[in-house]
Amino acid sequence: MKLNRKGCTRLVIELKRVVIKIPNFTYSWHHFIKGIDGNMDEWQTWVYNGYDAEKRALRDRLLCPVLWHSWGGWIVVMRKANTLTFDEWELLDYDISEHKKYFAGDDSMSNYGFINEKLVKIDYASLDKYWGEDFKIPKYNHPP
Repeated sequence: MKLNRKGCTRLVIELKRVVIKIPNFTYSWHHFIKGIDGNMDEWQTWVYNGYDAEKRALRDRLLCPVLWHSWGGWIVVMRKANTLTFDEWELLDYDISEHKKYFAGDDSMSNYGFINEKLVKIDYASLDKYWGEDFKIPKYNHPP
């Protein structure tokens, strides 16, 4: 078991085959709430993109699977992916254009990994857009 503290809104407990994401309570109340929101975002993205065959095919190919979630965003359990090193990212020059097209957000190297030699997005909380805009409602409506 390993505790990954690299994220500022969530802590990740890495086990042999799965990771457990929990809100980060070590920084601030604001980060903790954003961690809960991030867990709910990942679960909703995974579930809502599984309702029809076309969306499900893209989701299964591009995203790390969410295996379980708790009520209220306290816990998300995902399949464990092998994270990329900077050298791997630079040397192999991965094409993430399809990931960006359907699941745009923070597309830094640390948000990608491999499952069975397939490049998947492992952190897709707070996406800018994703396939299925019809169900995503803006959280904050600020006047221009």
